Amino acid sequence: RLCSRLPQLSLQLIQFLFLLPTQCTVLRPHYVHKYVPISVNSSCGTRTGQNVSYFNSPDFPGTYQQEGICLYQIQKIQPSICQIRLDLIIFKIRGTKLGSCNNDKLIIMGQNLNNDIPSLCGINDNQHLYLEVDQNFGDITMTMTTIGDANRRWNIKISQIDCGSAWKAPPYCLQYFVSNQGNFKSFNYNDTCALDEFSTGYLNNLNYAVCIRKESSYCSVEYSTTIPGETDNTEFAISNARKQDNGFPLVPTLNFGVAGVGGTDCPDDYIILSKGLRLCGQRLNDLTTNPERSESAPVTGTVKFFPRVMNGNSSIA
Repeated sequence: RLCSRLPQLSLQLIQFLFLLPTQCTVLRPHYVHKYVPISVNSSCGTRTGQNVSYFNSPDFPGTYQQEGICLYQIQKIQPSICQIRLDLIIFKIRGTKLGSCNNDKLIIMGQNLNNDIPSLCGINDNQHLYLEVDQNFGDITMTMTTIGDANRRWNIKISQIDCGSAWKAPPYCLQYFVSNQGNFKSFNYNDTCALDEFSTGYLNNLNYAVCIRKESSYCSVEYSTTIPGETDNTEFAISNARKQDNGFPLVPTLNFGVAGVGGTDCPDDYIILSKGLRLCGQRLNDLTTNPERSESAPVTGTVKFFPRVMNGNSSIA
């Protein structure tokens, strides 16, 4: 259900399901017991040093329509804090233009030097991020830049995680899931029209890992884009293009409506779900159980459950 004017937008909504049944109760995440649960709501120009705080847009829950730069600084509550989790409870700002956040954007700085966090824009409700901060000795700064008139809102929960916490994510996982089933989606994925004609679409220049905790008694995980009762396949679309012999113009590496597998099909933009195999196209199918490229098929991973997303071409959104 794409509402952008741009053709062949790249986006993905992928469900994961562990393949063996379990009677284990899914635990709710907690942080360090010795911290008093203090929550602080604040907005632009704030410096917080609480274990849980919230970064809200001005006048939240109302909308914010002004241009400007909004700074929010996070101070580690003690040196043993290794990670900061950001829950984007509500995140609606102006979106991409040809895959780049040229208008509104959220930029995060101050995490470990080799922990790259993408700039975010568009609609990202209920997404989350993990920041690595164990080597950090200063503040973490969140900078929200707004350009033009739009009905924006954001409400971001900030949780500090101790190095010894059982709920600390594996190192350098941008996202971390601890349930035996669920789904993950690309940033700025949305199935309804957003704030302007450039809002819906995959972000350029991404390279990050989505980690899934291995639950007790499970040995593999199944990934699927199949939604019961629906037949369209807009839930998965990762486009690639290559130069012709004369160098111009670019042409798609794949025909419309088929799965891409491997480096030839997926040279720049792809997702890796199992054994380092690149997947792209408009169907999710690694051809292991179903050789028909025009059909989607579940992909099973039996190694570490670290799906990796790569968009290496800044000219393809």
